[in-house]
Parts: sequence; structure tokens; C-alpha cells
Amino acid sequence: MSVNLKDFYADWCGPCKTQDPILEEISEAYPEAAFEKVNVDEDQETANEYQVRSRPRRS
Repeated sequence: MSVNLKDFYADWCGPCKTQDPILEEISEAYPEAAFEKVNVDEDQETANEYQVRSRPRRS
């Protein structure tokens, strides 16, 4: 089984910035998992595909 986590964020989102160090720690602890950051302002197509309505969101 593979784990793939998408972190949907925006540069202006305070809670997103607060949670960044935590996600960094998790990604280092689980190198076999795929972690992807998606800026919702720059990649609206992917954000819409995952029905992102608030930030931060993990999928």
C-alpha cells in the first residue's frame, strides 16, 4: 500500500504556515510516503479536482 498526501495551501494562509514544520517532520519520519504541496492560488485546477473549499486541507 502506498501513501500519498497532498497539502493544499495558500501563501497568505496563517494556519498553513503554522502547520508547515509539522508536515515537514512527518515527511521526514515517513520517507516511503509521497508528500506534495499544492498552492491553491497557482493550481486551481487540482484544487477544484479535490474540491478544496478551505485552507489548509490535506487529501
